[in-house]
Amino acid sequence: FVIGNGGGGGKMEAVPMAALSGYTVYAVDYRQAPEASFPAATDDVVTVYKALLKKYPADNIGIVGSSAGAMLAAQTVARLNQQGLPKPGAIALQAAGATARNGASDSTAWMLGLTGGTVSVPESIPHLPSYFSKEDMADPMAFPGSSAELIAQFPPTLVLSSSRDALLGNALDTFANLREQNV
Repeated sequence: FVIGNGGGGGKMEAVPMAALSGYTVYAVDYRQAPEASFPAATDDVVTVYKALLKKYPADNIGIVGSSAGAMLAAQTVARLNQQGLPKPGAIALQAAGATARNGASDSTAWMLGLTGGTVSVPESIPHLPSYFSKEDMADPMAFPGSSAELIAQFPPTLVLSSSRDALLGNALDTFANLREQNV
């Protein structure tokens, strides 16, 4: 299934996936900031996953998330492990990773430096404080990609990003941590 966001973002990804693959694809909208805070979105996705387990074996379920949905896919896997539920057959993290790394990617900073551009790295990703509390920022369940113990329990994981993605560093950190744990 595809973790989308309000306004039909999940449907925009789910429809072509279903058309090209022939699989049944579910688009999951989840609660977001500022109305909701962590772990509301994870609760929503886990609820959908539990419902799908009644119809499909876990090995036949894949979770795809883009941007914030990528982080949410990783949080979902960590929660499933915590609750002793079977993990999905695979996940895909697109245009983000599962670590708390902030700011522009190193490659973006390097490329802008070559062109005479300047890079200002923000203290934090602007939307995170409205969803995560200061305590959540240190919680490995919020950023499971930084926890060797949690990430070692991940199913096969595809990490996708572009060379100009602001969260490329986040995706690269997650990939390196997955690889270190032989995922």
